[in-house]
Amino acid sequence: MELETEIPENQAPEISDVQVTNITRKGYTVTCKITDDSKVRNVQMPTWSENGDQDDLIWYTPSQKGNTYTLNLDAANHNYDTGKYNTHIYAYDEEGKVSQVELEVELPENEAPVISNIEITNVTNDSYTVTCNVSDDVEVTSVKMPTWTTNNSQDDIIWHEAEIKDGVATFTVNRKDHNFEYGEYVTHIYAYDKDGLNTFQSAGTTILQEPDKETYGKPIIKDVRITDANDDGFTVTCTVSSKYEIDRVMFPTWTYKNDQDDLIWGTGTKNGDQYSFRVERSAHNYEFGTYVTHIYAYDKNGNVNTIELNYHNIVNTTVRQGWAYINGQKYFFDNAGNIAGNMPAKKIIDVSSYNGNIDWDTVKQYGDIDGAILRITAHPGHYIEDTQFARNLAECRRLNIPFGVYIYDYANNTNDAVYEANFVIDILRKYNVSPSELSYPVYYDLERRQISKAQNIANMNAFISTMNANGYTAHVYSYRAMLNDTLNDPSIWANVSWMAAYTNTIGWSNPYYKGNFGWQYTSSGTIPGISGSVDISCWYVI
Repeated sequence: MELETEIPENQAPEISDVQVTNITRKGYTVTCKITDDSKVRNVQMPTWSENGDQDDLIWYTPSQKGNTYTLNLDAANHNYDTGKYNTHIYAYDEEGKVSQVELEVELPENEAPVISNIEITNVTNDSYTVTCNVSDDVEVTSVKMPTWTTNNSQDDIIWHEAEIKDGVATFTVNRKDHNFEYGEYVTHIYAYDKDGLNTFQSAGTTILQEPDKETYGKPIIKDVRITDANDDGFTVTCTVSSKYEIDRVMFPTWTYKNDQDDLIWGTGTKNGDQYSFRVERSAHNYEFGTYVTHIYAYDKNGNVNTIELNYHNIVNTTVRQGWAYINGQKYFFDNAGNIAGNMPAKKIIDVSSYNGNIDWDTVKQYGDIDGAILRITAHPGHYIEDTQFARNLAECRRLNIPFGVYIYDYANNTNDAVYEANFVIDILRKYNVSPSELSYPVYYDLERRQISKAQNIANMNAFISTMNANGYTAHVYSYRAMLNDTLNDPSIWANVSWMAAYTNTIGWSNPYYKGNFGWQYTSSGTIPGISGSVDISCWYVI
């Protein structure tokens, strides 16, 4: 007897119990059950918003637990678009059959952030703290607290950025940021979300009470103003009162750069109860940049009070490029109009036999240079004295041009480096060049990429220590790209005081070295008295 069995056709997966829940501004959840007469091979839930067609289409793979599949859609993946979203469900089985369900979900429009529970705490004579709760249907990205004193309208308004932590925004208003004024302060609060919507609330007014000078015990400093700020300096004025007669008011000032190397204790000029002092850039090495000023007020009973002003920047407002003189001081402006080093600079050339027979008298008279670094050796297969060194040295001496020397390194090991150092020393001694005669160091020119970093460090140490042992100061010269690569090591950078970078700006800072520094900004400069191109550097202090 023959038996016949009918094997049923494979059925596509069945998608059932589809639900969309937890619909918020941040997204929604899709769940469904999927079964099949064989086995479900794959489930995909492609999703996109109708804003911008399908430019944000993402094919999501939902999580699975048993035959339940779940997609927790994050609207952040879709630019937090609001309005209509499309989510399709595709279920595939082992035999290639597929089922599909199409869903449409409406995400609510964005709502502005909510500000609540505003509190003013920690009120002292000098400050107060503003706190508030902030919330949003997506995320609060920024809270600003513009604050000003009612004296002179909003002349001191500052849009302070509050700190946000766990839904609480906090900022401490300080008298220091508002001309050290006492009196009535006004603070407003603005909360912003990802879409740029904002909410405003007033935090009201707060009084920073001026102390009673009869009981305060020291002079009171207030109403600090910076006026007449220009390229040359700025004037600081303050009001000082005390139970006792004021003896003097001092305004110690220095530039942020190089700590307090240019600290000046200026004495204020009295006009009633006001004292003022003019900070002049000329008294601080003609430096542009950040200035630090404190105020010390002394009364005749020996009491003293001090405050620290916010930093003030003296900004160069004259756009220039290249070399320029300002008030008799020479500055170098890079191609972006920045002053190299924010201070006066020296124009230094470096020359060798490649520059031929230099007319040093013309260089001196018309080149506007402040010094020269002379190549001391050449290497046509072995070390020799640079064929122009003797003449270049003699001319610099004759014309009182400050000079240093450099040697291009060919060392393969420390013995070679010691040989190089001794070769340089022998030439210097041949011409009676003492260490004190060198206005610039002996430069060890590291430019060969085939030498490893470790070997360069060893060679450098051998060369410098040999020079130092003979009384000469030796530093390293190289170019920026190599210093950021093969020579990128603190022990090398600590000795780098001359660097080449033929770019619009120097684009480099060295945290391991302080002192005189040269930026060789071109190899194609023009100097009267020198045929063809010449290397030129600007020298300043870092």
